Amino acid sequence: MEKEFWVGKAADLESMKETLPAVEVKNHVVYVNPNFPELPLNLEEGQPTKLGMFLTPELKTEEQAYPLEVRKDHGRTGVLGRFIFQDVVVRLYRDIDLKGIGSSKLKNGKMAVAKPGYGQESIGLPPRYYGIMGLSAANHDRDVSEELLKEGVRTHRVVAIIAIDEIIDNSGNKLSIEEARKREVIAGPITEISSSTMVPESENDAPVIEVRAFGTRGRLSDLHPKGRSPKDFVLLDDARLLVARELNKKPEEFTEFEYLKWLAQAIGTNIGIMHKNRWSLGRGTHLQNLTLDGRIVDFDGVEKLEGENSSQLLEDEFRNRIAPYFESFMRMGAADFSRSTIFSPTIRKRGEILKELESAYWTARKITVKE
Repeated sequence: MEKEFWVGKAADLESMKETLPAVEVKNHVVYVNPNFPELPLNLEEGQPTKLGMFLTPELKTEEQAYPLEVRKDHGRTGVLGRFIFQDVVVRLYRDIDLKGIGSSKLKNGKMAVAKPGYGQESIGLPPRYYGIMGLSAANHDRDVSEELLKEGVRTHRVVAIIAIDEIIDNSGNKLSIEEARKREVIAGPITEISSSTMVPESENDAPVIEVRAFGTRGRLSDLHPKGRSPKDFVLLDDARLLVARELNKKPEEFTEFEYLKWLAQAIGTNIGIMHKNRWSLGRGTHLQNLTLDGRIVDFDGVEKLEGENSSQLLEDEFRNRIAPYFESFMRMGAADFSRSTIFSPTIRKRGEILKELESAYWTARKITVKE
C-alpha cells in the first residue's frame, strides 16, 4: 500500500513548513496520559523532558535549537512532528503539537518570534500574556477532552503537561519564572486579568506546555482566503487521505465530495453529542475550533449549561454560529479555492453537504454515545 495513504500528505507538508527555533528550558513533567503506552516520547512525571522548549528570537552560541513548525494564527503553538500512532482504544492520531511555547506572528510575510508581553493577539480574542499556557487552562482542556471522548465526540487528546521553570525573553535570554513575573513578561498576580480570560486562573498558576495529539492539526480557519498559500490546498487533500485511512477506504474511492459529506456529518454529530450533554462551545466558537478531520478542539470557553433555557441556547449556538461557520467554509472553498481539486467538482453540491451537517446534528442530539 502506498505510503501516502498511511500518512496523508505529510511529506508535502514537511517540505513546505515554516519553522522557528526553540530551545530547551528548565522543566519537569507534571502529567502523562496513560492512554498512550506506546508513544515514542521520553515523558516521565517529575522528570525533565526535551519537549520542554520555548521559542527564541536569538540563539546563543552554546544552544541547540529544535525547528518547531509554526503557522499564522496559531500563536502560542508549534507542530512537533507527524507520524501515525494510536491510543489504547485504537483511535488514530498523527500530528503532535506543543502549546505554550512562546508566541509567533506573521511579520513582513514571514513567521517571527513575537515579543513576550500582555495584549490582544488576534481580533475578537481577549487580552492575555503572549505565548503562555497556564496550568489551570491546560488541566481544563485535558479534563474536557477526556470527558468528551467518553461521550463519543471526536477531539484532540492531551498527551502530557510540562511545567516550565524558565521562559525566553526578547533578547534570547533565559529568565526564571520569578524574574519573568517581576518584569511583567508573564503575569504576577494573574487575578489582574482574570476578568478577560476564558478560564479562571489562580494567582500562582504555573506556566506549562501542553503536548497534544491530533489527526491533522489543520483547521477550517487555515483556509482563510486572505494570505492563503499552496500549503492551504495541500491541507485539504491531506485531511481527505487521513480520513480515508481511518475509514479503511481506498483514496481513489473516497472522493472529494465523499470527504466533504463525511466532514459535515462528523462536525454535525460532534456538536449534536456535545449539545445533548449540555456542553456549549461558548466564546470559543469559531472555525479554528474545527479541524479538517472533523474534530472539535481548543476548550478555553467550553462550559456546561444549566437551566430551563439551556436547550434553546444550544440550538441557537448551532443555528447561529456552527452552521453559518461551516457554510462560510464551503463558500470560501467554492469562491476562493477554485484551483484546489478538492472543491472544484463539489461547488454545485454545497447545499447537499450542508444538509448533511444539519441532519447529523439533530440525529446525534437524540442518541447517547458512551465508551
